[in-house]
Parts: sequence; structure tokens; C-alpha cells
Amino acid sequence: SDNLTLISARVKKFADNFDGAFGAAAIAVGVVTAAVAGAVVSITALGEKGSTILGVEDAFNRLAIAAGSTGDALLGGLNEGVKDTVDSMVLMQSVNKALTAGVKLTAADMKVLGETARAMGKATGTDAADGLNTLTSALTTGQTRGLRMAGILIDVEKAEDKFAASLGRTRDQLNDAGKLEAKRIAMLEAMRAKVQLLGVSELDFKERVQQSAVAIGNWTDNLAKAVASSPNVLRAYDAISNAIQKTFGASSQTLLETIVKWVNKFADVVAKYGPIAIRILGDIKDGIVKVWTSVQAAWDLVPARFKNIAKEAALA
Repeated sequence: SDNLTLISARVKKFADNFDGAFGAAAIAVGVVTAAVAGAVVSITALGEKGSTILGVEDAFNRLAIAAGSTGDALLGGLNEGVKDTVDSMVLMQSVNKALTAGVKLTAADMKVLGETARAMGKATGTDAADGLNTLTSALTTGQTRGLRMAGILIDVEKAEDKFAASLGRTRDQLNDAGKLEAKRIAMLEAMRAKVQLLGVSELDFKERVQQSAVAIGNWTDNLAKAVASSPNVLRAYDAISNAIQKTFGASSQTLLETIVKWVNKFADVVAKYGPIAIRILGDIKDGIVKVWTSVQAAWDLVPARFKNIAKEAALA
């Protein structure tokens, strides 16, 4: 029994070493695969984010040109106003709403808009991004309630009279579009007056932290844009797309149906041969147990002196 235990230990050691070699290889393959997959996922995520940013940026530039300016000029004025405390993507998204609604803004207007947004953020305990959303919403809709809460007061009748007079008309001759434009002009004038009254405040600790975060965020956005517009990356995805279409057909439904067929075939094979394989393995297990029992029984019948001889031979 001791000799059988020794032999079993040596066989187990060999098996462990054998499994360990293949296990190490499997781990190495797994690490490489995970690294490649991680790189693909990271590049894809950057590309998707970059595509979104490029779309917003393109719309912003087109709207800026339509307003008689350029995207760089408007964004530069806005960044100067908020002191670089708001991500460029957030700035463009917010202002795009106003530009799309037909609000005409110059670079100087954008600076005033940014300065007012920053002052509103400080006064309300939020930040310049929230203040900017309030201001662009007011310019888009003509609703002055949000401005009143920030201490920016608009005399609507006076604004309409002034705008109508500039057109050689009276206030009651203005249509809805004219009344909205009168409010927008008055809002910008009130913002300028507010900024002149308050002055430009120094950066506080919170804003300095925001500046650092924005600098990193803008750098990441620029990287994402570079990935999204990279011809090398686009060629790689075109190659993958073409290979998939060539192999499975142009339709994504074809690819889906092919994969489902593979899954179904695998399931059918498992259902057919799985029980048989399990029974065979069970029979093999029972056979091994019987053989092992017989060997142990036979070993017990061997005289002690022969057991010692076998033990010495095994240790040699």
C-alpha cells in the first residue's frame, strides 16, 4: 500500500507539471488576448467619442460662419470669458442651441456671455457651465425668468420700443420674431451692464482645479478627434468590415443568422452526444475503481518480504 502511494505521488507530480506547462501557456495566451482586446476597445471608445466631438465642432463652425464669424473666434471669446474653466465640448454644445435658434453673436458677445455665466455660477454656488446653460436658454426662448433670478433685469416693453424704433416702426407692429430679437438685444446689453458693475473677479481655488481638469479633458478630446479622423484607423475598420461582409455577406442579419446557426449546431451536438459521453466517462470511472480495488486486494496478499523488495526497487 505504501509503494502504491509512492507511485501514485510520482504520477500525480508528473501530471501537475504537465498541466502547469499548459496552464502557463494558456495564461500567456490569455494575457496577450486581453491586451489586444483592451487596445481595440480603447481605440474604439476614443474613436466614437472623437466622432461625436467632430460632429458638434463641425456644427459649431458652420453656425459661427452663418452668424458672420468663425468657430475659433467665438470659442476663443467664450473661453476668455469663462477663464478656461469649462470644457470646449460643453461650451460648443451649449452655444449651438442659441446659434441654431438664430441668435447672432460676435466674439465680443461670447466673452460677455462667458463672463456673465461665470459670475452667475459663483453667485448661485454652481459653476460657469450651469450659468451658460441658463443664459443660452434665455437667448433661445426669450424667457427672462432665469435671468431675473440671477439679478439680470429686462424691461421688455422698453426693449421692444427701442428695437421697433431702430426699424422705423412702433412696438405693436413687431411680429413674434421681432419681439424675440428685441429681448435678445436687451439681454446682451443687460449682461454687459452686469459684468461692468461686478467687474472680473479673481480665480478662486475651485476654478483653478476646474482649469486643470478642463486642460486634461480638452487634451483627451483632441486625442479622440485625432483617432476618429485617422486614415490608418479608418482603413483598419474598413478592412475588418470588408472581411466580415466578404465572409458572411453584406447584411448584418446574415452574420446574425450564421452565428445563430453555429450556436444551434453546437447545442444539437451537445444534446445528442453529451449524455453518451457522460455515460462513457461514468463507465470508465467505474472500471478504474474496480481495477484499483482489485489491485489493492492483490497487493494485500503479497508477502511482506516481497513488498519490501518492491519498495526498495521503487526508491532506487
